[in-house]
Amino acid sequence: MGNPPLAEYLKNVVDLEKAKYVEERTIYEMEYRVQKLGKQNYYARPSEPTLCYDILKEEAFGIAGSFALFGFVIGIFLLNILKYTAIGFFVGIAFCVVIACIENHHNNRIEKEYYEKEMKTYNHNATADRIRVDRENREKEHLSAILCQLKDEHQKTSRTLERYYSIDLIYPKYRNLVAMCSIYEYFQSGRCDALTGHEGAYNIYESEVRFGMILTKLEDIGTKLDRIKENQSILYYAIDHGNRISENLLNESTRQSQQLQMIEDHTAVAAYCSERAAREANQIKWLQLYNSLQ
Repeated sequence: MGNPPLAEYLKNVVDLEKAKYVEERTIYEMEYRVQKLGKQNYYARPSEPTLCYDILKEEAFGIAGSFALFGFVIGIFLLNILKYTAIGFFVGIAFCVVIACIENHHNNRIEKEYYEKEMKTYNHNATADRIRVDRENREKEHLSAILCQLKDEHQKTSRTLERYYSIDLIYPKYRNLVAMCSIYEYFQSGRCDALTGHEGAYNIYESEVRFGMILTKLEDIGTKLDRIKENQSILYYAIDHGNRISENLLNESTRQSQQLQMIEDHTAVAAYCSERAAREANQIKWLQLYNSLQ
């Protein structure tokens, strides 16, 4: 394969790897958002108050005893100790009963008012949550439909990429976004015009990996994106631009599903899939033409 066809081949592979990255990232985030929707919150129902009806408290007999003692003193002066002691005792009991009833009524009223307030809050929260769950379930249905569209496109992208790799032009070890972006950059910058050999793309890539000049793990690159801007500019652009595409698809899909009047053919994902379908159709034609010339 001459240099122009090889460079075009690498360009198409990088584009497909980037699309695969965008779709997998978006699918992962969208599945997470779908799973969060429609989950009911738990609100503990307030316990009914335990009303108090005690008419004699423990201290009632002590108070009654004090009244009885007072009656006893009066009885000494009136020469009828038993009578006035008994009167004092029962007056004390009656006094305690009245006070207990007043206290019970007051405490029961406070408990009831607190319970009614808590029930009002509980009913409000439970009703609001049911409304939210119903709305989110409708939103979830729309977002799930969008997710299915994107998963279908991801399968098509993966199949097209596999068709490119299946001609065995690229050694399996390098069939990933990071390696393909680096190798394509070597060709674009004129550092090499072949994949193999001492000055070939594979050897340059391995040397840069060995000496720590480039990053190779996506999880590291994601947190150190600015670090690769100089040495891995094509990879930087692919990930940075891919992240922005993914965020736009996520945000637009969420917004459109929240409107609950979504038309599947007019979503951001539908527009993305349409654009990808057209581009991948041309990439397949290019690959078929290349195969026919071999």
